[in-house]
Amino acid sequence: MIALLLLGLASAFAVLQVSVPLPWWPLDLPLLLAAYAGLTRGNGWGLACGALAGLWMDVMMHDAGPLRMLPLGLAGALADSLQPGVNRDQPRLQLLTVLLLVAAHDALLAALGHQLGLAQGGLQRMLLGFELPRLAAQGLLALPFFWVLGLLVKQKAFQDPRQRGVQTIRRWP
Repeated sequence: MIALLLLGLASAFAVLQVSVPLPWWPLDLPLLLAAYAGLTRGNGWGLACGALAGLWMDVMMHDAGPLRMLPLGLAGALADSLQPGVNRDQPRLQLLTVLLLVAAHDALLAALGHQLGLAQGGLQRMLLGFELPRLAAQGLLALPFFWVLGLLVKQKAFQDPRQRGVQTIRRWP
């Protein structure tokens, strides 16, 4: 059930991000979900969520190839690889990891855009006008987003029935 929840959220966040027409999107919900899935679940879940969200975004927005699927998938894979070494309950490490993933994602996205000949307005404009505000927005959203997803994942409806605690009924004479 948790797999359906994570993959469904990845698809829904991708559709939401594509359907809202902004000149640039400061809150990258698919990227945050890939980071959450990779840091908390590991075992390829960050890669799967990032690649699925990126595929949806590429199908709905671009004809230029895997412009969003590749950076989101690789950011999710990086989150998967960081999963064993990061204390997932410490907010400072979560925030630092999300900022690292956002910077890696945006650097790869800029490199792909440059290879495809997409105009980006120069390095100074990209860093000051795009990257720093985006890092601030993602950093502000990361901890509440992780907290809400943590509460959602812990709901009984999304847990594996084999892993739930056994409830015993005692009858007193």
